[in-house]
Amino acid sequence: LVPLTKVSPLFCSSLNCIMGAFDGCGNDVGVVAWTVKKFELEKVHQEDVGTFYSGDAYLVLHTYKNDLGNLRHNIHYWIGKDSSQDEQGSIAAFTTQLDDHLGGGPVQYRQVQGHEDPEFIKLFPKLIVRPGERNASGFRHASANDKGPAKLYQIKSPSRTAVQVFEVATAVQSLNSGDSFVLEEPTSGTVFVWHGSAANIREKSRALDVANSMRRNTPLKIAVVDDDDRSSSDAETFFKALGVQHLGSVSVAAPIDDAVVASFDAPRLFLLGPGGQQELPKPLSRSQLDPEQQFGLAAAGSVWVWTGSKSAVGASAAALERGTQLSRYLGLPSSAPVKCVKDRFEPGLFMSYFSDWNHEDHLRQLQNRGGKTAAAPEGESVDVAGVVTGMVSGATAAGAALAKSASADMQAYGTSGSRKVWVVRGSALQAVPDAEGGEFWDGDSYVIDYTYTAKGQERHVLYFWLGRHSSSNEQGTAALKATELHGGYQGTSTLVRVVQNKEPAHFVRIFAAHGGLVVHKGSRPDAGGAAAPTGTRLYQIKAEGSLGGAHAVEVDATAPSLNSGDSFLLLTEGQASGPYLWQGRYSSAEERQVAAAAAQRLAQGHHVTTLEEGKEEAGFWTAVGGKAEYPQYDASRVASAPVLFHIRDTRGSGGVKVEPYIGFSQEDLVEEDVMMLDAGHEVFVWTGSACAASEGPRAVEIAKAYVRETGREQASIVEVRSGQEPPFFTQHFPGWDSRSRVVIADVYAEKLKALQLQQQ
Repeated sequence: LVPLTKVSPLFCSSLNCIMGAFDGCGNDVGVVAWTVKKFELEKVHQEDVGTFYSGDAYLVLHTYKNDLGNLRHNIHYWIGKDSSQDEQGSIAAFTTQLDDHLGGGPVQYRQVQGHEDPEFIKLFPKLIVRPGERNASGFRHASANDKGPAKLYQIKSPSRTAVQVFEVATAVQSLNSGDSFVLEEPTSGTVFVWHGSAANIREKSRALDVANSMRRNTPLKIAVVDDDDRSSSDAETFFKALGVQHLGSVSVAAPIDDAVVASFDAPRLFLLGPGGQQELPKPLSRSQLDPEQQFGLAAAGSVWVWTGSKSAVGASAAALERGTQLSRYLGLPSSAPVKCVKDRFEPGLFMSYFSDWNHEDHLRQLQNRGGKTAAAPEGESVDVAGVVTGMVSGATAAGAALAKSASADMQAYGTSGSRKVWVVRGSALQAVPDAEGGEFWDGDSYVIDYTYTAKGQERHVLYFWLGRHSSSNEQGTAALKATELHGGYQGTSTLVRVVQNKEPAHFVRIFAAHGGLVVHKGSRPDAGGAAAPTGTRLYQIKAEGSLGGAHAVEVDATAPSLNSGDSFLLLTEGQASGPYLWQGRYSSAEERQVAAAAAQRLAQGHHVTTLEEGKEEAGFWTAVGGKAEYPQYDASRVASAPVLFHIRDTRGSGGVKVEPYIGFSQEDLVEEDVMMLDAGHEVFVWTGSACAASEGPRAVEIAKAYVRETGREQASIVEVRSGQEPPFFTQHFPGWDSRSRVVIADVYAEKLKALQLQQQ
């Protein structure tokens, strides 16, 4: 008999058998994993999920909730580099069965060891890959008395959000100067940490963490060896354990490229079938996707397989195989990601490659559809491998889809609910009077309980809002208290983390009746009733659409904070003139309307003087410290919303990884890397204070190719350094705060210093 946690595709002939293997999966948020042994599916113990073996193949189910609280699913099948063809074939078959079990809505991803997609990596920030095969009891932790063979671990950080740990062969050939390594050497009583000359801070820091975990509750000590060390006793012991007898003969490999080399190929669409593939003409149009057929989309170094709702029987099951065939046909590496989607279940990134995709009609179809999955997942984090044409067409279309999607989602979200707001004080919550409406302070963190009715049932959305200058303790308390409230509602609530200046439209909307969201500088005064800001204050006001109202953020009360594309409210305390509502000449009619409403609210009964740009009163300039230059920005010259690209150099043979951000804030600027901001008439290349010297020039070359490929050779390319941002750059970031640009603390140096003090 086959247990319920094991099912063989060779013997399974009934739906009940498949249902037994996947019974209950996909009903709860989280990550579940299975592996294949002798054609049977074995569930991985939950404590071992995130540890993979190179000799195995795995099936991973990620279940999450979208902004409306509906369950969504992604299915990943992971192929170890040493897994057998039988295991790979079995795991692909189980992927199809799990997809069917979940109603055909999940997005499927093929993952190859060492080339995992960002959607997969973000599930396992501390991914561990070990050699060999997994046994029934999982892996064994070393004990204090374990005198077994030495083990070498490679520490690699493919992005700022994930650090991976791989066990590799204990040999000097495994080293490369681009990563950090940890050698567990029990016979010498030492755990060695070796840093390549090009290893980054994340890798160095994580290597120390790994070493500390190995020596915990043992007599082992930690020794740190640098790439150029060929003379110390620690270096001699380290390299001897790797098979090197003479330090003079040590040769370490150059950094290994861990990204796809930048490509400038435009997306291509193919009709797929048993006989092969046929390329379709450009430009790509949604009308080309015939629901009776199957198509392959090659974009950004990946292959998507789209299966129509009326396609031939068996097409869905063959999707992964046909996607792999198309990848080989295009000459892509064997590790290239293959992703499978179905008609009416497409994620936003897939839609973005078709400029005429009607996202609102698509969402209406999804809302009218039954089944376990009702909509495409929002906000996918996707790695775009330097594809210049894809960068502009994909990001522009994704921005339009994002705006339309938000509007459609808001129509489905309750509009007549009630809310309770608390501010964090110490380890407790303090109630905020309803009269304060949507007023927040950037030095605080808050918890909001929004109650609404859907289908006759009372539901809750619990937000915890984190001010940019609130302490880590306050942010942690907000998360903890919101989670406690979430648990108390027993399945009728949704938990949402909200970071200042990246507030989703549905969050702003719950304060629309009060005129929208207002964020003050500083910490909320606790004495006596509603908080009342004092002194001269300047607020940048942006419209969040007709459903969201205004979003006002306090900025420095100086003239350079102004820009012609927005509206600003100036509050003047103790002066004969003001308050003033300053309307930039290029601000939209909608923005002016919501700005006027917000101004009346913030002015607290005082008469507001409206000023058109260029017709200011003397009292206005006096209040902001005198006239000064500010950006003369015409938003109508930008074809779409500004897009921020994160460009990461991979230290290898010319490789880069590029990730676009549609809704972005100042906090998205990464000091260790380079960012590119497409503002339509200008393209900015921003270099972080801790990035490598080679990254800036390479990003400038990418920017030049980008404007050339998009037919904007006349667009200005502006190079900006961290800490020296001009106002015509900062204007594109909501509520830019000059205090936020601080030097990154060297976390590795701090950990190393603490370790040295410990071992003295």
